[in-house]
Amino acid sequence: MSERRSAAGSFDRERLAWFVGVVARPQSYRNVLYLLLAGVLGYLYVVLFVLALVGGVFAIFGVGVVVLFGALVGSRLFARVERRLANALLGTDIERPPPVETGDGAWRTAVAYATDHATWRGLAFLSLKFWLGLVSFVFVFAGGVIVLALLVPVGEAEVLGWTIDSTAESLLAMPVGVLSLFLFFHLCNAAATLSGAAATALLGGAADGRGRAGTTGAGQTPPSDPDPASHAHGSDTPAPSETGRSSRGSASE
Repeated sequence: MSERRSAAGSFDRERLAWFVGVVARPQSYRNVLYLLLAGVLGYLYVVLFVLALVGGVFAIFGVGVVVLFGALVGSRLFARVERRLANALLGTDIERPPPVETGDGAWRTAVAYATDHATWRGLAFLSLKFWLGLVSFVFVFAGGVIVLALLVPVGEAEVLGWTIDSTAESLLAMPVGVLSLFLFFHLCNAAATLSGAAATALLGGAADGRGRAGTTGAGQTPPSDPDPASHAHGSDTPAPSETGRSSRGSASE
């Protein structure tokens, strides 16, 4: 019974260390930086997506084909940027897709880019990145402002309907701000994990996406609950099957 309580207590300490230690892990700050950059780059990608759409609609005219081809080539360049960014900040290991086998002439080159799977998967990721980046940027900016207002209340502040205008309320807001800081980083890590999974699936080298998802969740996962049955017998108690084998062996001797 004492060993079971000791195992449960150790498990609780590990979970607490995992929850609180998120602010001390460098991966957490890399994830926040990635989410902020996602919001900035997302607006650039939506322009590229609009150009590709306009080029596809007006492809019957010569200028539409030129715009579409430029958008497709640009999507591959930006996909390369996103691949390197995810590998550098999120810890993924996304491989570069094979180069496009272009033919002789501009028309065959355009057809080769347009029929390559990596081109369209990269364009799909860039269009998805706009929405993910927009939500991530708003969350990081708004969440950071709320946490900062709780940790360092200056003068009279109002946070989510709570008006902090006295010394007592400022002292009460500080522990709430510390807890909010932990939650903020954990939510940012979850959002970065989602972005890393999308990048691995859409920017990988093969048609199904190649690469390793990495450790975007701040490099650690919550400790799993230990098996109480393994602690109930104790480390010195042999398993039933081993006891049976040893007793039969001694009887035969």
